[in-house]
Amino acid sequence: IDDPCKTPWDVCCVDPKTILSGTATVQVVDANGKPVAAGLKGVSGLKELSRVRVSGIVAPGSSKDVLVVNAGAIQIL
Repeated sequence: IDDPCKTPWDVCCVDPKTILSGTATVQVVDANGKPVAAGLKGVSGLKELSRVRVSGIVAPGSSKDVLVVNAGAIQIL
């Protein structure tokens, strides 16, 4: 990634409209469909700016403005 920002994962230098148009929230849920209250940083080597492939379903409550995906699988590429 060619970005002069020291913390590009926080997108502090990007126009908010651009961020919104290309953002999805991916959440891990438990067997009851409730979001798991734990971070994934460090799990299987996951870190900021890791390339991942996510498969899952669009979460209830998602809208055309806010896409939320309940992850069924996350693969680090």
